[in-house]
Amino acid sequence: MVEAVANVRAIANAHQLYYLTHGEYLGPSDMDKLDITIPGTIDNSFGSDRIKTNDFIYAPSDSEGIRLAVAQRVRSSSDASRAVYFIHITQTNPEKINCNVHLNGSANSIQKELCQQLNRTGVL
Repeated sequence: MVEAVANVRAIANAHQLYYLTHGEYLGPSDMDKLDITIPGTIDNSFGSDRIKTNDFIYAPSDSEGIRLAVAQRVRSSSDASRAVYFIHITQTNPEKINCNVHLNGSANSIQKELCQQLNRTGVL
């Protein structure tokens, strides 16, 4: 989760710089347009190219265009129900980092508590 918090903040900062330069926000598969490198591989199992690390899938936005940066914690299985929780920063409040447990996911009690703590305090 610490990895995701750090990367989401970096992605959000790069996304805001992109917006200031180009006057538009990016879509979920436009990570290559940001001046940032997240080590990982390209993953398109959610319908668009995103960066995948061992534990997270990263995107510069969500499909609704509300979030500046998204990290989704996933299990290693290849089915769509593998989502556990996601960490994100919204356009309306770019200073606050948020964590949501995926409704159909398999977050354990520690992950749920860490999400709640992150939402309350902004730190882990």
